[in-house]
Amino acid sequence: MNTGTTDDADKTLQSIEAAKILADAEWRKLGSRVGLMDDRNVVAKLYSIWLSQLTGKREGVLQRKRLLSRILELGHDFNACSRKLEQLINAACCPDGAKSSRDYLKKLETINSEVMRLRNTVPAQEEVMEALSNDVKTVFNAETPTDLSKVQQVWSSYVQELCKFESILPTLMQNSQLLAAAHGFTNSLQSKFDGIIQDSESLKEVQQEAARLQKDIEHHLNSIENPLGPILNKASVEGLQSALGTLQEVGEEVEIMTTNLNNCMKPNGSPNSDCSPPLHHHGLYNDHQEYGNSRDSQQSSWELRANTLGYENDASFTEATLHVRPKLKRGLTDLSAIVDGNKCTVTGKEVAFFLEYGGFDKIPSQVVWLHNGRPIDPTKWTVSISLLTTRIKSDCLKSVDEGQYTCQVIDDELDVKLESSAILRLQNALDVPQPASRVSSRTGTPPGNEKSLWITRALDSSPLLLKCPLPSIAFEAYTGARRVRMQWFRDGIQLYDSDWQTPDYFTGSQGVSFVDGNTFWSVSVCEGRAVLLNTNRVRSVDAGRYSCRMIIDNDAYESSGKESISRHSFIFL
Repeated sequence: MNTGTTDDADKTLQSIEAAKILADAEWRKLGSRVGLMDDRNVVAKLYSIWLSQLTGKREGVLQRKRLLSRILELGHDFNACSRKLEQLINAACCPDGAKSSRDYLKKLETINSEVMRLRNTVPAQEEVMEALSNDVKTVFNAETPTDLSKVQQVWSSYVQELCKFESILPTLMQNSQLLAAAHGFTNSLQSKFDGIIQDSESLKEVQQEAARLQKDIEHHLNSIENPLGPILNKASVEGLQSALGTLQEVGEEVEIMTTNLNNCMKPNGSPNSDCSPPLHHHGLYNDHQEYGNSRDSQQSSWELRANTLGYENDASFTEATLHVRPKLKRGLTDLSAIVDGNKCTVTGKEVAFFLEYGGFDKIPSQVVWLHNGRPIDPTKWTVSISLLTTRIKSDCLKSVDEGQYTCQVIDDELDVKLESSAILRLQNALDVPQPASRVSSRTGTPPGNEKSLWITRALDSSPLLLKCPLPSIAFEAYTGARRVRMQWFRDGIQLYDSDWQTPDYFTGSQGVSFVDGNTFWSVSVCEGRAVLLNTNRVRSVDAGRYSCRMIIDNDAYESSGKESISRHSFIFL
């Protein structure tokens, strides 16, 4: 009696019903032909026994069908829970929709409440799952229906992902809390400096607050075991690291301001001519005297100007303004990208130039971006400017956009002009050479010659596994190798580099995780025979030409392929 599915059970019940109808008809025919009462009683007894067995068989099939229906219902419930959990994970790992760190924190608090609701249902679900498994063992004997195995797999994966997410949520929330505190502190610096520029004690309080936030962030970052785990949001970690640098810079600049202010002020708050730095003084008669070397004054990292505004009854009022000399922290770096002919596209990641500076107490009065000496095209580039950085980025470039890019940071009030340049090199996708070797995948590969491309199709937001088989000589050398190195590329741009590792580095059950944009990838080596690249959720921005390189001691093995993508499906070549 093969009733592994509800369809099988329905077919068996139909067969039993047909057999009963046929047996009843034959019994009626036979009853009129049996003459002796004793013979009729014997036949009736045998028919009754057969009918009882048939009824018992029917009840057994009905019982199996009821269990199979319960399994399907439970599977539907577990799939709904898994989808809900996936939505929460995606929402937690994509803070782009939140306008600020505090908005993202509120979002995480809501997500945490939803996760707690899911956790509260787990004990009841476990009881239902255990009771159903026991009933299946009783009714199906040693058999395990296929549907039950699938439900058990879904349940196990769901509980594991729920536990992982529960363990990472506090870290995400702490990230957001610290980031919100750091942003709030830096955003309030301008108003604080406006009110306390001559108050060394208040400056010291600002410095202490920056140091406290810096210490909290450092302690938190050190406590994160795997900052690039498949669930932990990379952007939040990078945001904290960026905030850490900002706080450190604020602390250093406030320390300079405090030291300079203390050096040029007497205990009663009046200027101390004995210890003052080079000073430009404008007297009552507009005559100009310069104390100290003017060249040294201009080249120093700070500048102090004191203007005597007026006096009455031999009393004067003096105002001092302290400026930390602005300077470049990190200049522009050369970039390269692949574009699709004259179409307005960039294959793979967007192109972004980044400039970091320091020493301004407010956003510079002018930030100018130039391409080959002319202003950049505002329809192609998005410009962002802050107190400490400026950036331009674009995902819509053509071959004509290649060339030198220059950023000029100008502040007329401080008489400052900072400048940095870099080269953008663009390559036409049609000119990118195709390696002859190939990349395979879990979805199969089409036949072809040595130069044919391997094709993989996957639905949007679905899991994907790219498999790069190694030749026999490679996997024979892998086990005994002293060191190995794995590299993955997309459109010629490096996607992942493991650096030199031991062979067992890639053989763990979970692989080695890394993040690219909003996609969480994992790399591994399957028994030394193939290099694997996989993700639980592939996105449209992941389109491109993929290639892998495996370096085993002094030998390198490569393969490559290409992918193109539509909104509804992916095609990996």
